Amino acid sequence: MANKKNILITYNYNKDKDLSLCKEVLEILKEKNCDVYTVDEVIGETFNIDVIAEELFYNLDLAIILGGDGTILDFERKYGKYSVPIFAINLGRVGALAIASINNYKELLDRYFNNDYFVTNNLTLRCKIRFADGREDINQNIYNEIVLHRGMSFKMLPIDIAINSTKFDKIYADGVLVATPSGSSAYNFSAGGPLLSHDSNCYVITPICPQTRDFVPLVVSKDDTVRLFINDIDDKFSVSIDGGELITIKKNDLIYVYKSDHYLRLINFNKQKSIYETVYKVMSSNTKN
Repeated sequence: MANKKNILITYNYNKDKDLSLCKEVLEILKEKNCDVYTVDEVIGETFNIDVIAEELFYNLDLAIILGGDGTILDFERKYGKYSVPIFAINLGRVGALAIASINNYKELLDRYFNNDYFVTNNLTLRCKIRFADGREDINQNIYNEIVLHRGMSFKMLPIDIAINSTKFDKIYADGVLVATPSGSSAYNFSAGGPLLSHDSNCYVITPICPQTRDFVPLVVSKDDTVRLFINDIDDKFSVSIDGGELITIKKNDLIYVYKSDHYLRLINFNKQKSIYETVYKVMSSNTKN
């Protein structure tokens, strides 16, 4: 092993309550003579590991995450700007973003330390919300999807959708979502949208319960900008980014979605499998349930 690795470990408390998996992973990292850090005080106190200082994030070689897709996305929301490659061990139900499982993580960690891996740079998006009433603009990264929804209103939303300079006919629906390739296997798939491979250079717009089929799910290029706009009703409605806190949207507010400069960087091991892995995991999960 040429260089000592700087590795961060974090976990989902609800998935590894007794820290048994965390302990097993830490024993492997100790055998590999790694410098290990964490962002969790519980892990730090339990195993005498330093809670990492922010300026040291740029020195990390890897982040090991114990949990499902939600745990990965939560980590990215907080620390994605540091572009640390992620090795995730799935403790959730589907785990479309997690390459490892309880059954194979030891083997895959061995491959990582033998440099038998590559990094997948998954496209992410950026959202800008411009409020008509003068509220401060919102600018935020999107790792899964942004959802515009009617919220508590019983009325369908009359939604204007534009891609670059092309404006489509108004659609009437419960809402619309715009999903990244990684997020295409989440709400987008449930709403009838297409699954995209993680290495796609495109993203998808999917209407939610549309009144008609005039606007079907649409795949757009990474270089395109999507604009969502409502100007026909005075009700309040909601926007959610990656399942986060609801943002109240009103008439004449503008939502722009476009490619982010940031990529979700995931450790991977099999190039052929990686293209279809999301499809396989999602389809097999739905078959079993």
